[in-house]
Amino acid sequence: MNTKTDKMTEHYLIPLLLFFGNIFIVVSIFYWNEWTNVFTENYLFPFYSFQELGGPKQFLASTSSYGFSYLTITAFCFVSIVLKNKTLCLISILLSLIAFFLLFN
Repeated sequence: MNTKTDKMTEHYLIPLLLFFGNIFIVVSIFYWNEWTNVFTENYLFPFYSFQELGGPKQFLASTSSYGFSYLTITAFCFVSIVLKNKTLCLISILLSLIAFFLLFN
């Protein structure tokens, strides 16, 4: 099988996707850790108040949705790296940029 990878994809897009993929895998692990820590939280002396966040059930729902979305973007980044398709890489970089700016918002 003779496949030739574009130089722009090989030298610029794939390292950028590796950068975003590694960031989002750390973020998804953080959200998973927060989701599992709610069940073991000391409710007498909590680190943060759940009443400000809408209660434990709403906090669990938001952390699970954020964790799943960042894990999906991570998987999409790594799949586009494996496939080395330029269009797919550009789409995943666009999604990664949107998720990266939403992470700090």
